[in-house]
Amino acid sequence: MTKTKLNNVFKIPFTNAEMKRVADLVIHNTKADIFHKSKQQKYVEARALFNYLIRKEFGQTLFRIRDYYLSKGKKYHHATILHSIKSFKEIAFKNPHYVDIIDAIKVQEVSPRQINNLIAEVCKIKNKKQLETTRDFLKKVLQD
Repeated sequence: MTKTKLNNVFKIPFTNAEMKRVADLVIHNTKADIFHKSKQQKYVEARALFNYLIRKEFGQTLFRIRDYYLSKGKKYHHATILHSIKSFKEIAFKNPHYVDIIDAIKVQEVSPRQINNLIAEVCKIKNKKQLETTRDFLKKVLQD
C-alpha cells in the first residue's frame, strides 16, 4: 500500500475537542477570544492564527473549520477563512511572536500528517531491524 493510499484511508479529522484545545491555546497565547464578534485587529489576527494552524499544520478542510466556528455560535464563511489563511503570512511578518505561538502549539499537538507518516512506517515493518527504525522514527516525531 502506497503512502498516498494510506493518507486517503487514514485521513483523520480533528474532533471538536481537539479543535477546542487548539482554540484554547490560541486564545491563551494571544489574549484574544477568536469567537468574539469583533473586527478589531487583535481578534482578526488571532482568528487568522487559528485558521492557519488548523488548515496548514493540522490539515483540516475549510468547511471543517467553518463548522467548528458554527458550533461555537460564530458565523464564519469558508471564503473568509481562506482569506485569513492567505493573509496570515503578512500578519506573522509584522508580528513574529505568532511564529513562536505556532511552534508552542505544534509541540503540544500531534498532527494527522504525523500520524499518517507513523502508520506508513508501521506498515513497512517486516523484521526486528525495521521495528527499531520505526521506533527511532517515532522518537523523532515526538521530539519535533
